Amino acid sequence: MVYKYKRKTNQAQWSEDSMMLAIADCNSGIPVKTTAKKYGLPYATLYRHWKKGSSTAQLGRFRKVFNDGQEGDLRTYLYEMDSVFYGLTREDFKTLVFEYAKRNNVTYPPSWDKNKKAGDDWLAGFIRRNPQITLRIPEATTIGRVKGFNRPQVERFYKLLSEQIEKCQIDGTRIYNIDETGIQTSTNKPPKVLSVKGKRQVGVISSTERGQTTTVVCCCNASGSFVPPFMIFARKRMQDRLLDGSPPETRGSCSASGWINGEIFLDWLKFFVGHVRPTKDKKVILLLDNHESHKYYPALQYATENNVIILSLPPHTSNKLQPLDVAVYGPFKIFFEQEINRFQKAHPGRIINQYDVAKLFSPAYLKSATPNNAIKGFQSTGIWPTNKDIWGEEDYAPSSITMTDRNTANQQETFIDSNSQNVEITIDIEKPSTSGLQSQSLQIDVEPLEQIGRKFIDNVNVEVEAAVENSIMGIVSVSNMNQIHSRDTSPSILDKLPDKDPLTCNAVVVTAVADNTQKLSKPQEAMSTEDMNQGADLTQDSIDIKEGQFKGNDDEIIMDLESSTARASAYFSPKDIRPLPMPRVSVGTRKRKVQKSEVLTSTPVKREQKEKFIKINVKAMKNMNIDLNAKPKTATKKNTKTTKNIIVKDKSSDKENEEEQCVCYYCGENYIEINKKPVEDWIQCDKCKQWSHEKCTAYGGIGLFFCDICTD
Repeated sequence: MVYKYKRKTNQAQWSEDSMMLAIADCNSGIPVKTTAKKYGLPYATLYRHWKKGSSTAQLGRFRKVFNDGQEGDLRTYLYEMDSVFYGLTREDFKTLVFEYAKRNNVTYPPSWDKNKKAGDDWLAGFIRRNPQITLRIPEATTIGRVKGFNRPQVERFYKLLSEQIEKCQIDGTRIYNIDETGIQTSTNKPPKVLSVKGKRQVGVISSTERGQTTTVVCCCNASGSFVPPFMIFARKRMQDRLLDGSPPETRGSCSASGWINGEIFLDWLKFFVGHVRPTKDKKVILLLDNHESHKYYPALQYATENNVIILSLPPHTSNKLQPLDVAVYGPFKIFFEQEINRFQKAHPGRIINQYDVAKLFSPAYLKSATPNNAIKGFQSTGIWPTNKDIWGEEDYAPSSITMTDRNTANQQETFIDSNSQNVEITIDIEKPSTSGLQSQSLQIDVEPLEQIGRKFIDNVNVEVEAAVENSIMGIVSVSNMNQIHSRDTSPSILDKLPDKDPLTCNAVVVTAVADNTQKLSKPQEAMSTEDMNQGADLTQDSIDIKEGQFKGNDDEIIMDLESSTARASAYFSPKDIRPLPMPRVSVGTRKRKVQKSEVLTSTPVKREQKEKFIKINVKAMKNMNIDLNAKPKTATKKNTKTTKNIIVKDKSSDKENEEEQCVCYYCGENYIEINKKPVEDWIQCDKCKQWSHEKCTAYGGIGLFFCDICTD
């Protein structure tokens, strides 16, 4: 089948509205030829459509498998699955379409049975008829992010933010956001390059398989101003040359892993206060995520004393509520990859080490840390100007499957047992009360049921007009019961169902035995209250009218129900075939406190963090009364007593040069031992025999090692 067919004739260029008006004129008695001339329609075409009673144009021998309503159900199902981040792939959707067509007895091509799925031709036509549907590459989203971005948590954050803004009269220049991001000395996602068509693999030189991680701490406010960056290197000692080529006023620190911790966050907070200089009259709000280092008690105490209000974001919402994540770090990562690519081309074979990171970081940071990006970041997250309504229902939809049961209302309207001749239409009802019920006779007018059987055989909606007085289907007797009212349900099932007044009923279960014939007649005796309590308990979830329940010969009707006709009368929606995902209830006994947005510098939160701080580190409590600005005590004296320099003897040299100190080529520090064991690992260049700290180099641990001089 041709996916994009080009018309070669001018047939069927008339509009359907003109055809409908012409058919109406023909039905009113106007001759077909006169009507055709009036509306400019071909005589034969108008005559054919008038006889069929259809105004739809059809060209060619191909016809759609599904009608517009069925394709609308499939389209709606795709929208709902995509809104909760459970989008269907091409193969999943084609399999669903095949099951949908088979269970609803829709005529489809024979190739679908062979492959157990719909064809590519049908899928291409479906996408062409629905241009708003396209094939996209999804972004992996963790369950934590899906659960975290929910309406209660997000609205709580905006409420706390608005309260602090009104209380302290804060404007855009005093709302700051801090966030950390990691950069590596190796390329992660290289830019696209020009290559030859048909080449199996296109490669690009990378510094190492897995580079060292360096954390960059950035901060900006809603007016577009940036605080100088703060860099954290994965090493034990900080060297000033690590910041060579960095942006002006950049500060640095070191940690074992290269990530931020509580002590480093306190150092950054002092750095932040020194640049912003908040006062009691002009306090500042600092927005950050719920990382454990941000709840370090000495840092919270220091922020309180220096007029800094720390407000945490809801957990797992940084991708939507953090201005730096939304508008700054995305461009920064792209520019940083470009700088790495340029460096590797300018220095072939050279490995990027920690001393090159600042030089690569600076141009990428200056391109991305612009006032326009910062202002757009605060606006798009609704932080400044504060606007909690910036997020719609489609943004909260994925979290709804983890908070409520979306399938509660998805009841099974129609159920067919293909192995038997019984047809059951089952819908749950609410449990009515049995108090005050009295035995009364059942009055049913079954004369219109003859029409029901014929319409049921013709696979159309069944219309039931049964007047029920003082009871319901011979099971319960109730006064003031008028008659069964119509209700719209799925195609080809009972349209007439009991009203909710005075009993709160949602539906009734009807069981029709599909032998050759089945006779239903009006009952002559009503059930007593005792029989009703024993055999027909009102607390049941369904009511059945089965064969042999009614007696009598008045107003009988014969319903001819063949199994094929009954099976065709059922309609299965895509939700019935593949229900929407439901959350799995956790059965674990582990209790974990749920995090939420909080003002971390408030007294209750700070008190809780203080108790936690005491439990984790009892020794740190001894220094709590000391000024937090004071420098911590070091154990240099203790180390100097046990340290000594290693003497390297060269037998070929004179006695004056008999002793030499071993110095690191990169950082210039001496080789130190404690208890005859080196404090750090050292490595020797295989060419010039120069010793260096292994952490100062970019040695990967495999093969020979050459220093930068020998490599150049």
